[in-house]
Formats: sequence, C-alpha cells, structure tokens
Amino acid sequence: MSASLVGSEMCIRDSYYIAEKADGRYIVKIDSDDWIEPEYLEKLIAPFEDPDVDISICGAVNYEEETGRETPHEYGELDGVYSKSDIEKQFIEMRSYMGTYWGKMFRREIFCSILPDMKEIGEKLKKGDNFGGDVAFALCYLGECKKLAFVNERMYHYRIHNNSYATRTIGTNRVFSCLALRETEHHFLHKVNAVSYTHLRAHET
Repeated sequence: MSASLVGSEMCIRDSYYIAEKADGRYIVKIDSDDWIEPEYLEKLIAPFEDPDVDISICGAVNYEEETGRETPHEYGELDGVYSKSDIEKQFIEMRSYMGTYWGKMFRREIFCSILPDMKEIGEKLKKGDNFGGDVAFALCYLGECKKLAFVNERMYHYRIHNNSYATRTIGTNRVFSCLALRETEHHFLHKVNAVSYTHLRAHET
C-alpha cells in the first residue's frame, strides 16, 4: 500500500495525479484531517472477491470539530452486493452515498478510464468554484460498474469545521456547478436505465 498527499480543492486534477502515481489494483481517497476505522481497508476490499464488483462503499460519520457532535453522514443503510439493474429501485438510498470520494474503494482501471470524461465536466465545474467534483466523479464511475458492494458500517469519520472548502466556496457561482451536476446525473440515470421523475429530483432535495 502507498499513500500520497495531494491538494483538496481540485479533485479532478487530483485524480490525474492519483492515476499517475497509483500502481496497485485499488484506490481509496482519505481527506488529510479525517480518520478511518482500523478495519476500513480490510472490510472494503473483501467484496472484491466477486470479480464483477467494481466499487465497495461504506457509511460515514460527521464529526463537528467545534462541538464534538457526531451524526450519520448518509441516511442509507445498504448492505451486500447490488447489480446495475438494482439502481432503479435503490437509487434514492444509493444517492446519499455519492457526495464524496471517500468511504469508497475503486478499481484502478475504471478510475483511470473515466478521467477524460471528468476533464470535460471539470471545465464546467470551474465556473462554480469547482464545487461538486466528488459527486460528478462518483456518478461517472458508477456508470461503468457491473456490481456495487455496500458495507453497512460507518467506518469513515468526516471532520466538519468552519473553514472547510465547501463552506468557503458558498456563493452565487455555485449555481453553475449545480447545473453541471444536474446534467451529469441525468446522463447517469439514462445510462443505467433508471430515469424517473423522483430520481431526477433526488439531487435537488
């Protein structure tokens, strides 16, 4: 296993750096101020014994630095292996996991294969101060997966503080990112045959 420290504000550019440096079969991303449970990697890699599993996902906990309060990061409680055809029925719950890079283990070959598409999306996100790159990447990646594995344990701890990047980029420019993400999500839902009015509205609520 190897680890590299890269910037946190340009996730599209970071992905190219990761793809260049990573030489293993799997990739995980951890923010420098967050922490993981000791068994995080072991439990995320286990589902890959099924050769058709292309991503492994776990739950996370929000940790508010100023108060010490902890809350679930996502409302989903998915567990086990799901096929692409399951996305239509499970998308609302799955969507709650898709706002971040972390809490996931990726196959390196798929991670690298979607980078050209991410470069195009990244240009659109620049107008919105690069907000939403994690979501766009997750959706682009899922569109290439045969099966998705979920580990129903909250093994990633996400630190929330007043000076976070998401907080510092709040402003009217973010609407450009929202429009780009809407387009990306529509494309994803069409690709996996999961289009419905409810799903199209999911990212807006």
